[in-house]
Amino acid sequence: MPKRPFRSFSEAHNYITQFTNYERMMDVRYTRDVLDLDRVRAVLGALGNPDGKYPILHVAGTKGKGSVCALAASILQTTGQQVGLFSKPHLIRLNERISISGFDIPDEQFVDMMNLLHPHLERQRVAGNPLTFFDLIAVLALVYFAEMKVDVVVLEVGLGGRLDSTNVVHPEVSVITSIDYDHTHILGDTLEKIAKEKAGIIKRGIPVISGVTDPGPAGVIQEIAEAKDAPLLLIERNFTLAQDNEKFSVETWRRRFDNLKLPLLGAHQRRNAAVAIATVESLSETLKLAISEEQIRRGLANVRLRGRIEVISHKPTVILDVAHNPVSLRALRETLERHYSGKCVVLLLGMSHDKDVKASLSEILPVAATAVFTGIGHPRGVDPEELCQLAKEFSPRFPCEAEPDIEKALQRALQLTEFDEILCITGSFYLAGVVAAKWQMLDDTHH
Repeated sequence: MPKRPFRSFSEAHNYITQFTNYERMMDVRYTRDVLDLDRVRAVLGALGNPDGKYPILHVAGTKGKGSVCALAASILQTTGQQVGLFSKPHLIRLNERISISGFDIPDEQFVDMMNLLHPHLERQRVAGNPLTFFDLIAVLALVYFAEMKVDVVVLEVGLGGRLDSTNVVHPEVSVITSIDYDHTHILGDTLEKIAKEKAGIIKRGIPVISGVTDPGPAGVIQEIAEAKDAPLLLIERNFTLAQDNEKFSVETWRRRFDNLKLPLLGAHQRRNAAVAIATVESLSETLKLAISEEQIRRGLANVRLRGRIEVISHKPTVILDVAHNPVSLRALRETLERHYSGKCVVLLLGMSHDKDVKASLSEILPVAATAVFTGIGHPRGVDPEELCQLAKEFSPRFPCEAEPDIEKALQRALQLTEFDEILCITGSFYLAGVVAAKWQMLDDTHH
């Protein structure tokens, strides 16, 4: 019987943490030699190219890609398909990144997959070209989905697109949800440069769904799609969104869906839903898969997405959101203004150094009555005192406190929030993950 290097999830997890994790680093040399896709291809090839055993939706974009992935997966699940979903980052446990039809990969199967991968990972390491942390998790997901014989996979890009670990697959549909400023020190300092990196996922002859409307980046995407003979289906041209306060409608090149409902708050999520519907429509044409209007409605209604303007408690209302850059914090502010108009909002916020911190604060602070700034449990975190000083630059009399310890900061923010007020926890995926874990422990204690 072959040797099993890992007997438990903790052993496998400890091994994984030895691999270079660019998610936890400030400076990444975004070059082909550092982000080498050939090493990913080598391991997948040695394992029989599992990524060729199922159709794939490949989703990139500055914002909305996690939501579009969750929405598309939810719709496909209603058709009875076994749907693999690879997304990032996780809030509490690594297993959250890899799921099948709503169920995260169990610890035992995670260990089995790691034991299967181990000799190939070690071969790459000995050869002097080891996988990165994200390479490894992406490969593990692709292998797991093949082992479990899923019907379709929804694959979220990690960073950019062109040099992303996931960009070794040959999908049925490529998706670019949006283009905005984020990771500018890596992807480029103009929307056109960022669009070029995201459009790196476009494959010859494969349909592209785009939610990008800004003429500059939209032009770049169109140019690359045309060069690769990839049919391009654009929001506001090939599919449209119309919305009022309660419901919204989406019209694709095939049919119209009226009076749609979505449990996710925010106008931006309706736009994400339009992109997801168009994506599923394109996939259904390619695979000759019948998807009814009722299944699309049910898929939207049933979607679950952690940390996206998620109400985790009532009285007081506690909202957890992973917004971490100016565009996502603007969407959060607009949603708070729309759904909680006139309510006092207490902010618990921590941010990462590699974001545009000043612009982010300028988007979210106008909705807040007071703020507690904290750390994010991560080396990239901004000093809470610095956040407080920046807040004072915007509004000298703005009441704010700095508490580096997240647990103490959460307790303080709850003290400041009356039962009929709103506590909004945001600014970082890492902060949201720490708070979600603490909240889960509190819930478990109460039950």
